[in-house]
Amino acid sequence: MRRCALLLAVSILLVGLCPGGVRAALVWSLQTVHDANITPYWSSIAVTPAGTARIAYFCGGTQDLNYASWNGAGWDIETVDSAGNVGRLPSLALDGSGHPHISYIDNSNLRVKYAAFDGTGWGTQTVDTCVSRNEPPSLALDTGGWPRIAYCDEGNLDLKYAAWNGTSWDTETVDSAGSVGTYCSLAMSSDGSPHISYREKPNADLKCAAWNGAAWTVQTVDSGTVDADATSLALDANDYAHIAYRANSNLCYATWNGTAWQLQIVDDSSTETVGKACSLALDSSDHPCISYTTHDTEDLKYAAWNGTAWEVEIADAHSVITSRTGLCLDAWNYPRISYCVDTGNRVLAYAAGHTPLAVRWPR
Repeated sequence: MRRCALLLAVSILLVGLCPGGVRAALVWSLQTVHDANITPYWSSIAVTPAGTARIAYFCGGTQDLNYASWNGAGWDIETVDSAGNVGRLPSLALDGSGHPHISYIDNSNLRVKYAAFDGTGWGTQTVDTCVSRNEPPSLALDTGGWPRIAYCDEGNLDLKYAAWNGTSWDTETVDSAGSVGTYCSLAMSSDGSPHISYREKPNADLKCAAWNGAAWTVQTVDSGTVDADATSLALDANDYAHIAYRANSNLCYATWNGTAWQLQIVDDSSTETVGKACSLALDSSDHPCISYTTHDTEDLKYAAWNGTAWEVEIADAHSVITSRTGLCLDAWNYPRISYCVDTGNRVLAYAAGHTPLAVRWPR
């Protein structure tokens, strides 16, 4: 019986693949998560091992940090932090127990804050002060499940990094060469070393900083054309960096091959500005997948590398707001995207992609 179940699971994963391994176009299931005109300009998404989605987002109507959980039939919404104008620009990660950890901005006091659920209730902390209300912090968990946060210090225009030591937050400056640290994205290597992608504002450069065990090393990935938008970083099985970003109104992708940075245009701006609000994830083969929005047509798009070329498709053509999209892949490499839609009422939306004949996995 177990053998039959395994064969069925394998067959499900293969459904939708064309000859040569090229994937058939995905079918997208679209939902409204929260529709109370919440102005959720920024959201962050993760999935549990069982494939159920979790979303952290800013509720503009109440100016709170909210958290949404799929329960199998609908979305459970809860308020995580309501102490002032809080919850802007959240970044979400789930630990090994499936408990959520969130970094975000306290807009009332210009602080980076951190919230975590311990299985019983939420606790919040202040990480650092004098930060930008418009620059998102980025959270990741190390191999021990301890939180690490990259962020921009508005007072000094520096890229900073905070690490929880079990008692308090250790903070340090990563890069202070000019106006740096905007739109940062953090990922942790297999040995627990942080890597951060970010934009240097005056020169419009894409940079990447990595801790080598003794000091921070900083590289310029792309120079002079990087637009003021998101960068999104992920590390593969070799701890090589992959970065999605926007340059010259194109969706771009950079990867480190062990020797040099390789740059590609994923989707070009021949018809309109693309690549806004991008978010990147790697599938189980370390192939990059990117969610992003378009400027004029206001579409949510999804690009996936099939090993040979980029496959680009529209996930939602429905008045998508060009705020940050949140992308994650479930255990079966299916994409889940959180984003904002404006149909006269700005709502938090959710898109789940699957192959046409595949069994619908839990959401």
